[in-house]
Amino acid sequence: MVRSLVAMSLEVFCLCVQLVYRHYKDKLYEFMVLLAPVLQIDQMKTDVSEFSFLYFRIWMKLILRMLSDLGDRVDHDSKGNLGKEVSVMFDIANTFLRFIPNSDPQIPLCYSVVLRVCEEQSIENALHAKYLWELLFSTQYIVECFPVTLLSIAEGLHYCLGDIVDEADLPAPKRMFASICSSTAPMILKLFLSHLDKVMDDMKCATSDLRYLLVYNDRTVKPSRILFYEFKFY
Repeated sequence: MVRSLVAMSLEVFCLCVQLVYRHYKDKLYEFMVLLAPVLQIDQMKTDVSEFSFLYFRIWMKLILRMLSDLGDRVDHDSKGNLGKEVSVMFDIANTFLRFIPNSDPQIPLCYSVVLRVCEEQSIENALHAKYLWELLFSTQYIVECFPVTLLSIAEGLHYCLGDIVDEADLPAPKRMFASICSSTAPMILKLFLSHLDKVMDDMKCATSDLRYLLVYNDRTVKPSRILFYEFKFY
């Protein structure tokens, strides 16, 4: 009985917050400052009780909506004005992603938002992306959701690095971000090869994306290495 009342109260409260969010939709940072204490992010990092899980599931729809809206705004943020909002949302995503069931189709959305944000953002947010990738590779998400999550990351990295690999002199933020991206290549390739028999067709599509990651560091193509992986793919 008590549990039902608590759940109902939280649901009503979440609906109220969603109504407030409509007003703050274009002022996401201000909204997150108001919301952060309510979310109790620090407590959720350590408390995985039944109550916390219930609390999380009620908030999940709102959090994913906010991530999606942020991704849409970043697409039109060529001047990189969303740094504060991105930072706050990364902190929230970093916590909430640990609680999402492995089969949840929203996982690729969360990471694709991260990649879309980083393409236009600063070195600080590139480091946020690094933390999220480390979180990803330290869990079973990448295996359980394979191949859609992995391919989403490969596509995003290709998108982010597309202009970088052809530049002779990179500005520091881009150089740092490119280094972070390329450092994930061995992990991605290892996972690709270990699951090769399950997702052969999807691997073929990702080969060109992986080339960017393989050859970035020294800007030279290593034919034997590329051919080895292509042979494995095909």
